[in-house]
Amino acid sequence: MRYLRFTPRFILFGVMACALMAGPRFSLAQSVVEADKPAIGEKENSTEKQDDWDRLIYVPFKNIKDVFDKSDATIFMPYLEYLKLWSESAGLGKEGGIQFPVKAVVTSASYTGTVEENVARIQCELTIQVMGDPWVEVPLRFGDAAIGKVSSAKSKVFLRGTGKGSYSLLLSEKGAHQVQIELLTRVKNSPEGRSFQFVCPTVGITTLELTIPEADQTVKITPQLVRLPATSPPKSTLVKSTLGATNQISVLWYPRESTKPEMDLLASVENSTLVSIRDGLVHTQTSLKYDVLRGDLQTARIAVPLNDRILDLSSPNAKIKSWKVEKAADRQVISVEFLNKLQDGALIQVHTEKEIPDDPFEILGLTDSATHGIHALDVIRESGQIAIDPGESMTFSVTKMEGVTRSEAAGIPASIQRANAVYYRFFNPSAQLQISVQPLEPRIFVNQLTECFFGEDEIRLGAQLDYDIQRAGIFSFQLKVPEPLVIDSVNVAGLKEYNFDKQSRLLTISLLQKYQGKLKLHLRAHQDFTQGEQESKINVPLLEPTNIERETGQVAIYAPESMELIINNPDVVGAQPATNARRSQSGNMSLASLWDYNRRPVVIPVQIRIKPTRLIADVATSVDVKEQIAEVTTRISYQVQYAGIDTFRFAVPEAIADLIQIRSLSAAPAPSIKQKSRSEQAVDGWVTWTVTTQRNVQGPYILEVRYDITPGLLALKAKPAKEGDSAGEAEKADEKKKEKNEDDSGEVALKKISLQPVKVLGLEKSDDNKRSRDVPLSRVYGEISIQKSKTLSVSTSQLDEQLDPIDIRELKLLPQDGFLAYRYFTQPVILELASTRHKIQEVVETIILKSLVEVVVSKEGRSTYRCRYLMKSSERQQLKVALPEGMEPLSVTVAGQPVPLEKDEQGQGEKGWSTYFVNVARDQASDQAFLISLLFTKAVPRITDSPGGNLTLPLPRFGGTQAENVVVQQLRTAIWVPDQYALVSLSDEFEPENKPYLSGIIPKRGGSPIPGSHFDSWIGKTAGSLVDFPTEGRAFTYRRLGDSSEISVSWWKLSVLTWVLSGALVGIAIVMRNRCWQNKLTLLIFLVFILAMFSLTNANLVLNGVYAARFGILTMLGLWIIYSFSGHRKGMPASHPRTGSLDSKTDKAGSTAAVIPPPGIFDEFLDGQSDKK
Repeated sequence: MRYLRFTPRFILFGVMACALMAGPRFSLAQSVVEADKPAIGEKENSTEKQDDWDRLIYVPFKNIKDVFDKSDATIFMPYLEYLKLWSESAGLGKEGGIQFPVKAVVTSASYTGTVEENVARIQCELTIQVMGDPWVEVPLRFGDAAIGKVSSAKSKVFLRGTGKGSYSLLLSEKGAHQVQIELLTRVKNSPEGRSFQFVCPTVGITTLELTIPEADQTVKITPQLVRLPATSPPKSTLVKSTLGATNQISVLWYPRESTKPEMDLLASVENSTLVSIRDGLVHTQTSLKYDVLRGDLQTARIAVPLNDRILDLSSPNAKIKSWKVEKAADRQVISVEFLNKLQDGALIQVHTEKEIPDDPFEILGLTDSATHGIHALDVIRESGQIAIDPGESMTFSVTKMEGVTRSEAAGIPASIQRANAVYYRFFNPSAQLQISVQPLEPRIFVNQLTECFFGEDEIRLGAQLDYDIQRAGIFSFQLKVPEPLVIDSVNVAGLKEYNFDKQSRLLTISLLQKYQGKLKLHLRAHQDFTQGEQESKINVPLLEPTNIERETGQVAIYAPESMELIINNPDVVGAQPATNARRSQSGNMSLASLWDYNRRPVVIPVQIRIKPTRLIADVATSVDVKEQIAEVTTRISYQVQYAGIDTFRFAVPEAIADLIQIRSLSAAPAPSIKQKSRSEQAVDGWVTWTVTTQRNVQGPYILEVRYDITPGLLALKAKPAKEGDSAGEAEKADEKKKEKNEDDSGEVALKKISLQPVKVLGLEKSDDNKRSRDVPLSRVYGEISIQKSKTLSVSTSQLDEQLDPIDIRELKLLPQDGFLAYRYFTQPVILELASTRHKIQEVVETIILKSLVEVVVSKEGRSTYRCRYLMKSSERQQLKVALPEGMEPLSVTVAGQPVPLEKDEQGQGEKGWSTYFVNVARDQASDQAFLISLLFTKAVPRITDSPGGNLTLPLPRFGGTQAENVVVQQLRTAIWVPDQYALVSLSDEFEPENKPYLSGIIPKRGGSPIPGSHFDSWIGKTAGSLVDFPTEGRAFTYRRLGDSSEISVSWWKLSVLTWVLSGALVGIAIVMRNRCWQNKLTLLIFLVFILAMFSLTNANLVLNGVYAARFGILTMLGLWIIYSFSGHRKGMPASHPRTGSLDSKTDKAGSTAAVIPPPGIFDEFLDGQSDKK
């Protein structure tokens, strides 16, 4: 029974298992069947057979090859085949079907509407092609139109609302579907007519058929591509139209004939006229803007002046059917007919032209008897604006104006605005405006700056004319040239050519093109005059511009220093004195007079007077006395004033007349030397030299004269030879005397030198040269500077009275250096000198400016040296250096370049030292400092073997062990030791830099943890070695003046010393803990006194000892303070009196009882008394 109870369950389980197992098999079978089907079903094949005729395409078989060869050929095919090809190129879908781009397409939409009073009922028929699997959803939008019903004859369709005015149509099958939708929309009434609109889906083919229950209606459909013909039934209006792809349809209709009453036209016109004057004609462009106030505008009449030629008439916003011109007695009337009646108005543009009248003419005004300008007829009001553009080459003036006001460009229409136009407003066509037109004449303003340079034989003229050409341009202009003036050059921008007419004295300047604006003209000319004309009056030549409006100018007259110009103010016409000169100097000419003028004629007479030449000379003589020669350099500085000269004369002693060298020291533009000649015979022992320049010189001119005094003037101070001695014996005696003098005094006496400076002469008039004249020397000033070699001593044996000895700082013409200095004011002068030669004293070859030795002492017994020396040396090859024995070199550099270290095999040095050579060849000069760097290691005693000791570090020595020809100015040494060690003392010649110092009671430790690059800024150069220099521990720095071969220091191990000194102090503290404070302080004072006395000789050792004993000092003071407080408590009285205590007792009678002190209370006092005894 229990099994029977579960039997239905087993049966149900078996059925479900069979169903689940059969499901995959059934699906597999369906997939096989579908795979065997073609891509297009049998139903579609039957449809293709029925539509074969619709798919036929006629192909031009004759030229078919040519058609397919073209890249832009077009092929027509059915839409389903296109989708088929497209799907094949894109691939099959998931179920083996065609993968279409969309699932459904609305191929066409047909709307049939009927107007029922205020409602439009529209039957919408949509043709939808479904390609996707059911159900397919097609979105639709109808906006505010209401949907009455939805139906389809062959398939099931459902309409689902998705939002305001938007719907979704659900289709159940593939293929074509015809769906009918009834729409209802409201009809609106407006003054224009009745209308309705609705939103529709955008479809490629859209048609509309509308029936209006009213006859003779005008229907406007938007959009409307093609209006189809349709026959309207009686009492109705039927329209058919193809709309194309659109998303909204609007319909407006109204009766064909208006129901409004016929009324007369009532219109106003705004007249905008542009009058342009160009090309010899008057062009009139008028825009008539009609504003219809009542009625319809079908025609328009326009009045045009009788003499105007009508060029064009157009309308940008209305269609003109035709226009014609009718001539009347006083005007031309243009009749314009529009294609349609206009209710909103129109814009008519008229363009006319006429020749420019010679007399003034009117451009505005309309009366019954005359017409001026273009005006509208048959209107109730006309107002507007008129613009007059005279162009670039014409100008106008208003001769008559009535009913017209001037206006700004702000309120003028843009169509008639021009750059140079003048604007007027009128409010009645009867207004009058009369103008007169003339060619535009240029207005020329000239500002002339004339510079006249008076020379010896001519006047040079430079003129700058600044033209300001206004209103109109010019192609050429003219200048009137004075009679004797000759034009040299003309320079102006855009110059074509210039011509000068000698008869009319007119200079015509032609330009390449018409020019207007600022124009600058540069002109140069000259005027010759003879010697006789110089003494008479000469008018300043001035150029005169012609055909100008106004001229202003300035005349600057320049003259050389040699010429005086006299201008008498009463004789000057049209000019006034001025002060604002552009420049006061021009080359070697200075400003003599300055005049301003603003009207013509201008006459400035000038009288010329030539000044006599004034010649001044400064003579600077420099004598350089050497051992075998004396070099003399004389610089003659001439100052030529007033009138220029081209000849200079000076005299030299006859003995050196053929030895001198002459050259000019004046730089350009000073002239160079043309000729140098000497006189044939000497006069009083002097030979005259004449120097001629290429042109006249005015102002400073410098000549240099050089010559040498040969050793023939030098001799020994020897005693005269005795009679009877031979010449050879005398020479031997002289040599012995010379040797004796050199041995005894170290000096050799030379002969005296007699120096006569160059004598400057004036000029003399010569019969051969007519232009020569007498020019005396007005003033002469001379200076003599004596320079000597370092091995000589120069003195004066006898000084001329005309020579004044001065300090070298008083020299004006020569550099303020030398040995002796003199000056004189008259010539000639004689200076006798005596020179003595000294022995040469050798100097030190090498100076070490800064010496820096850095040593790192390690625990392993090795020390690393880095020695840097900043030095100056005259040695260019090798320097000797002594290094301690046992060293191992690591790097040697000279001026940053590595060099080898060469051992001196031949030298015999001291014990413990080795001598080497360092190559110091370099590109620098001998007076420039350079850096030598030595890096080596050396074995030293291990400092870890004992708690303290002495350490001696040898230092390198340049120049060998004896330091020959080498001087060290300052030495700085830095020693690095491990942190647990300290350098406490050193030799007396060194001074420590980082000393221990007191900071409160306990001193701070000496030394500092600094890196190896700390001293780079002091030495002034980088290390320059090729091997790094590592450091560890604390650095102790020492310095001294001069050199040292070694440095000796004492070192302590701080940990051991701290144990020893601190332990000793702690022992003393324990021993004296019960002593009185007098004994303790006495001990401390005594110890401080001993340390102070010892610090006078070695303060560094004392401070390091105190630093090592810092823990013992603190412990000692702490113990003494603790024991002091504990002993004080033991000596305090008890709170309860006891028998035999120190408290005072009183008996019954009130008397004080005897006080018995406790035993031992006076022990300290008794001990003190015994000590005193």
